[in-house]
Amino acid sequence: MSIGDFARATHLSVRTLRRYHEAGLLEPDTVDVHTGYRYYDPGQIPTAQVIHRLRDLDVPLPEVRRILAADDLEVRAGLVAGHLRRLEAELESIDPEREKTRRDSIRTQQVLDQAKQDQRQLEVRRKDLENEVEAKKEQILKFSQQQLETKKNVEYQTLGREIDHVRSAISEIEEQEMELMEQQDVFKSTLAEANQVGEEAKSGEAKKISDPDEREKNIESELDALDEERDEIVSKINKKMVAHYERLLDTKEGKAIVGVDHGSCGGCHMKLQTQEIVNAKSGREMATCTNCGRLIYYTREMVMADELD
Repeated sequence: MSIGDFARATHLSVRTLRRYHEAGLLEPDTVDVHTGYRYYDPGQIPTAQVIHRLRDLDVPLPEVRRILAADDLEVRAGLVAGHLRRLEAELESIDPEREKTRRDSIRTQQVLDQAKQDQRQLEVRRKDLENEVEAKKEQILKFSQQQLETKKNVEYQTLGREIDHVRSAISEIEEQEMELMEQQDVFKSTLAEANQVGEEAKSGEAKKISDPDEREKNIESELDALDEERDEIVSKINKKMVAHYERLLDTKEGKAIVGVDHGSCGGCHMKLQTQEIVNAKSGREMATCTNCGRLIYYTREMVMADELD
């Protein structure tokens, strides 16, 4: 099949198929040495669809390669289950993140409310000073009127001293009033900034909360899809093998299937027997580590790593 025909059969774009080829996920059956045209075999359609499904679920490329390299269905189910556990762990981390965002927003709002209250108190104090100045001016008018009415020089001088005293008090009050007005100007600027920060915090809170909500929804969707895929794979596996795998999950801290690491078990790190490695390489039967009992698998990447050693 040409790449165009294969793309239509798999509902994938030609660009996606080229990207899968470049990533080493799905190599064409043949490539014309003269034209470079890619040709695929119809038998590759299920593999292409599996890759597409895994990438839709955000399974990392190395993980996709391991899943595809695992001919044993139980090994493949274990790898899918591993990705599922990672998604569940990420899901559990969302609620604390959302709660922290809410607490930060509450603290920001409290600071903003306190700033508004301080601003109101400054305004009340300034009004009190204005009223006090007006009262002092009334006193001056009263004393001035009394000066005009008195005929005694001593009383006139006494009233003059009272007027000077009141004027001095007014000057002090007006200085306080000026200081308050300057504080208000600074406070208005600070309050405007606090309001802006508050609005940004609210907007940020909405986004931070909506992001985890959206991520939670996506992860739950991915988990559902992975559960379906895992159930489909498990249905094709011998029930005794599934039971053995689930026992390993319980007893080996969730690490039931491991790769061969330079001739050793990737779980207990003990050297494997030659026959165990042969069984893992063949993929025709379930291979286990005689030391820890974990299921073991062998991929092309592991072969290359061993050859480099």
